[in-house]
Parts: sequence; C-alpha cells; structure tokens
Amino acid sequence: MAYHNNCAHVSLQLVDAFVEVRKEIERASKSKEEISGEGYDIEFVKELSLRITSRQEMWKYVGISRQCIRDWKRRSLKKVRSSF
Repeated sequence: MAYHNNCAHVSLQLVDAFVEVRKEIERASKSKEEISGEGYDIEFVKELSLRITSRQEMWKYVGISRQCIRDWKRRSLKKVRSSF
C-alpha cells in the first residue's frame, strides 16, 4: 500500500507541474496574441489536459475496484447472501 501511496503522491506532483507549465504556455500565447494578433497553437496542451484528467479518473476507479475486491476476499462466506 505504501508503494501505491507513493505513486499517487508522485503523480499529483507531476500533474501540478504540468498545470504550472500549461499556465505559462497559455500566458505566452496570450502575450504573443496581444503583440502580433495571433497566439500560439496550443491545442495539444488542451488535449494533454483532457487525457491527464481522464487517466486520473480511470485510476480512481481502479483503486476503488481493488479495495472492493480486497474487502470481498476478507468477507466470510457465511456473511455472503445467496439466492439458493
């Protein structure tokens, strides 16, 4: 479990770093637009943001599923309801 928590911590650090870089890119694009009338093409940054968010959500579901499976395995068979 410590490994998973460490990975989650590193993942959050990477996301935070990406968000800061994305903000800088957006500011640079806005500055260029103010100077030249046209900003940088930063669609790839927006796409990366969507992918990162989607992947984070997927890993949340994986974590929840793992915990549910662990809980189920610990459950006594006497506590499991059956329809027989």
